[in-house]
Amino acid sequence: MTEERGKDPAVLLYTSDFLVGTTTMTNEQKGKYITLLCLQHQQGRLEKEDMFNICSENDTKILKKFDVDENGLYFNKRMENEAIKRRAYSESRRQSRLKTNEDNVKIYLIKDNDTGYVKIGSSVNPARRFSEMCNQKNPAITVGNRNYSLIFTSRVVLRSEEAVMHKMFSSKRISGEWFELNNDDINNVRLTYGERTVNENENENENINENINVNKKKLDFEKFYLSYPRKESKGKAEIAFNAIKDEATIEQLLDGVQRYCKHIKKECIDRQFIKLPATWLNQKCWEDSYTVELPAKGKCPALKIIEQSKQEASFEPIPKECTSEELRRKFYATNTPKAGTNITTPT
Repeated sequence: MTEERGKDPAVLLYTSDFLVGTTTMTNEQKGKYITLLCLQHQQGRLEKEDMFNICSENDTKILKKFDVDENGLYFNKRMENEAIKRRAYSESRRQSRLKTNEDNVKIYLIKDNDTGYVKIGSSVNPARRFSEMCNQKNPAITVGNRNYSLIFTSRVVLRSEEAVMHKMFSSKRISGEWFELNNDDINNVRLTYGERTVNENENENENINENINVNKKKLDFEKFYLSYPRKESKGKAEIAFNAIKDEATIEQLLDGVQRYCKHIKKECIDRQFIKLPATWLNQKCWEDSYTVELPAKGKCPALKIIEQSKQEASFEPIPKECTSEELRRKFYATNTPKAGTNITTPT
């Protein structure tokens, strides 16, 4: 069970919960249990062979801490959920760092209403930066009593544009990023960088909703990937997963995976022939009907037609010694099909 992914080296371990949950275990059992948890965190759900290489089938106190999925893989629900949350958190931090790219910022102007000074800065999210400044606890990097107003945000620009503006108004610099700008200076900035109407609450809510959607998408993907029977090419799988958008819900995908797992088990499909997760997603396999069961007696339309034909055309046994000509005469002399019955003339 090798996963192609950069493993997060950490996961939250609630020590009090661990101590309570392992009170009746021996020290040896605790060692085995924590080893299995670490192994699951690094490799995902565990094969039976790996599980019993560490503990025996008699270690019931350890085994009851693990569930078994439809593929016979062992997993601890708490560890799995904590790992998912940790990966989602790490991904959100990574996305935040990516947003600091040079071509992904906005110039903003924040005015100190007490002094009239204006701060020229750049940020991915000016509304959030404004909120942080209003609650800033370090007086060394603020001016006045934090009675501020966010008066301008630009379109997305290069971060280097902030330095250009600082140089432009260098003669009016008060301290750091704070300048003594007049209305003409502010209007010049607006004309240069394209003004956007500022609605602080709206901007903040949009960003929060965006982060929530990103995190939910990440959590949904982790749920899908953990349930999929072949864990390879995780990066490609995530790209394919994100491309689905509104074509299917996470519930539909998980239901499709469950049916696929049953199909694999029923047909005894070898691992090398199990589709990669990206392939399964790209081919929309969640829409497939994997289990093909024989119809109940009398339910299949084709069988109904056959049975009806037998009832409507009841033939007498034909002696083997009859010639083909005799067979033809006997057929027409002894069998008169009912109306609507389609019978092929024997040759």
